Amino acid sequence: MTHPRAVVQGLQLNNIRNGELAAFWIPCMESVKRWAEQNDWSYHFFDSAIDSFDTEDLLNLKHSSDKTIRNGQYYKWQWVNSVCDQYDEVLWLDSDIYVWGNPVLPGTVKVHIKDFDVFKCMNTRKALAWDRPNLSIFWSSSKTIRELYSWNERMLNNPSERGDIYSCLLTLSRCGYTGGFMTDFTEEVALIDWVENNSDRARLFQYERAELPNIKCDWAYDGRYLLEVCTPDSFLHISDNPKQNLLQRFLAYKAYLAHLGHDKK
Repeated sequence: MTHPRAVVQGLQLNNIRNGELAAFWIPCMESVKRWAEQNDWSYHFFDSAIDSFDTEDLLNLKHSSDKTIRNGQYYKWQWVNSVCDQYDEVLWLDSDIYVWGNPVLPGTVKVHIKDFDVFKCMNTRKALAWDRPNLSIFWSSSKTIRELYSWNERMLNNPSERGDIYSCLLTLSRCGYTGGFMTDFTEEVALIDWVENNSDRARLFQYERAELPNIKCDWAYDGRYLLEVCTPDSFLHISDNPKQNLLQRFLAYKAYLAHLGHDKK
């Protein structure tokens, strides 16, 4: 069967404990595989970089957390780009996302041609005056994914091509200033520059979180208090720690719903 679209996930296995891999990451990724198969998406998983690089060297800064993790966050552009020749549309889902039931991504059903190339992702919060992308979930046409991969490669390797926003946020990170709006110069902070300069081609969605009661989203939830807000047919981003405990808490809740006859697989 030919699939016009693909789901991509990646995880640097050399940075994950075996027990945590079996108890947390594999159950999450298996839920994504089931969802992909149910909705006619191909599935690709990467466990290491296609072309390794060191973002501390390329960006001339010292990351505030493990640089192996930071490098892996930038590697996702390699991973999604590598499948673009095979598909019309590509979706990235972080490996700590558990799919409950059968959620529907906005814009993937009866999409208008003019909206097909729009880059769609989540939105964490503002960074100074700008919306900050959250790349735990993002999707677009292969054409746009290729463009974003090429843009990111240029930004990493050619300092002279970096825009004002990119350079500003990178300088703040080098100086150790975050001001509460970023913890490091991640691939999400870097993408602020592209999103702001291509605002007509980007659409950002807010996760629903217990801490933000005025934000409503019936297909994607994030945070420690998922059970307080989540509903079936949704993507659950288990972004807080301890991840394994939070997943077990959710699975116990899910089992209770199954006992009552209200479960979504």
